[in-house]
Amino acid sequence: MRRRKRPPLGDDAWGIGDRRPDAAPEPSSALVPVETPRPAPLVGSGFAPGLVEFAQDAVAGARAQTTTRGYEFDWEVFKAFCREHLAPFLPADPHIVVLYFAHLARDGRPRTGRRKGRAGYSMATLGRARASIAHAHHQAGKTSPTDHPLVVDALKGLRRKQGEPPARARPLMPAHLAAIVPWLRRERGSLRFLRDRALLLVGFAGAMRKSEIVALRRSDVRVSEGGLHLALVQQQGRRVAEVIPGTKYHGPADAQSVTLERDDALAALGVCPIEAAREWHAAVVEGGGAELDLPFIRRVKGRSVEDRALSSRKVDRLVKESAAAVGLDPRRYGGHSLRAGCATWLIWEKGWNVFRVRDHLRHENVETLNVYVRDWDELPPRPSAS
Repeated sequence: MRRRKRPPLGDDAWGIGDRRPDAAPEPSSALVPVETPRPAPLVGSGFAPGLVEFAQDAVAGARAQTTTRGYEFDWEVFKAFCREHLAPFLPADPHIVVLYFAHLARDGRPRTGRRKGRAGYSMATLGRARASIAHAHHQAGKTSPTDHPLVVDALKGLRRKQGEPPARARPLMPAHLAAIVPWLRRERGSLRFLRDRALLLVGFAGAMRKSEIVALRRSDVRVSEGGLHLALVQQQGRRVAEVIPGTKYHGPADAQSVTLERDDALAALGVCPIEAAREWHAAVVEGGGAELDLPFIRRVKGRSVEDRALSSRKVDRLVKESAAAVGLDPRRYGGHSLRAGCATWLIWEKGWNVFRVRDHLRHENVETLNVYVRDWDELPPRPSAS
């Protein structure tokens, strides 16, 4: 049997650090995400202490922490694949990248999502893997192999071969919410009813992400007789106690806000978010939770309101449970149904132009609205003109 020719040693040739190329492949623990080491600070440059680290933190802050965390995880998985096959990963060869994407599409085993238990990751997962490889190369000053025509054609071929439309949550419309609120009133205790109603109606009218609404503090919410103002200055991370400054695409320096005015159509249906927020706010204050730094949406135990925030997963569970209670398929609804419902309602029912809807949903461009405005055949019939 012919022995494989030993590759040259050194980071420049293989990008695998000080690991010997002829060593046995690393165990599966290499798939565990680790902190990506930062470039070494300039030595003997005469800069003030800590300046280089401060500049590196500024560069790292260009992306949300959740995005950076996802890139680091995907990059570690790609590095493990390259190490197993004794291939360089920085810079990576386009042929290796193609084989890696083929491996993900054919042999991957998703542990969550609608593809759980099925062979192969979705094209959305492959897209994030591509972005993580490109990001790592750009950060290292290397040309990314993901722009190579071979890689581009491979992804196009995989999409044509086994791509499927992404699973998008169906929108919850005011008509749905009007049926859900009476059910909540019957099934929940008084405090839980007030909380869940405020969560659903404020989340819908404000087109809020589930990580944003559960991270609201009392100081971020101002309720008046005819309006509601929400300051979106933070979001919840993977854990309930993890609070990340800023929102998905905006940092603390350019914090966003949402101002809601009373809408007669929603009030007529009994789903006014301002009334729901006011009543829940009054219940929280009366229950002894007047501190401004406490979460606005909180856990309820019996007849008392606790100081702990809800998990963003609770929003998903509440929407699914509420959808099932009014005869909808809970598998097609989730936390994003509130945001999608608001966008669809503003376009189809309120007649807002796309630029105004874009600003309300806090998007950077109009094209993103295509993801949130749902097809009409998924919605209740439009009321006939009288």
